[in-house]
Amino acid sequence: MAQPDMHVAMPDNVNGYSEPNHFIIWLDKHIGKPGDSGSKGRIIVPSLVANFPETFVVGHWMYIFCANMNMVYVKGAEPPTNTWALQYLDHVLMFDHQDDLLARMLLDIGHYFFTEGKRLANEEHLYSACQHYEWSKKMYRRYEITEEKKKSAEIGEIDELIRNVEQRLNPPNDDDDDRVGESAS
Repeated sequence: MAQPDMHVAMPDNVNGYSEPNHFIIWLDKHIGKPGDSGSKGRIIVPSLVANFPETFVVGHWMYIFCANMNMVYVKGAEPPTNTWALQYLDHVLMFDHQDDLLARMLLDIGHYFFTEGKRLANEEHLYSACQHYEWSKKMYRRYEITEEKKKSAEIGEIDELIRNVEQRLNPPNDDDDDRVGESAS
């Protein structure tokens, strides 16, 4: 039975299109066949790193879900299929289980929202900062459920930052106008 066409959204295009942020790589109907994901990654990842170095920088990960992460020769095992990935260890994170991939993405997205919240708060975009902190907390809570690991320190810090932003949004009323007619003693 043929699988439906798969689409992978990319920030930039590998196939010669020139409009930023509107690129899609079309993968063929046989994506599930043995060897296809490795062969696609072997072509796509080096192309992205070479053609878009300002977007795909070290530490901005490309997540790869791969059922067979066989990258080195092991006696008695199948021959390596993903040796290409060894050249891109600073760019790719490979996962062979969907729960591990989800957990890592939750952490990274939570960290992104946290960092973006701090930037927005520093630039006095307080409502947006608060929203980003809330999203960060949501991602960390989902991580806790998924992995059964606590992110208490991170969530505590986020709660404190939310309180600080809310205080900046609603400062206490310190003027003395409500004391009209009272002595200033």
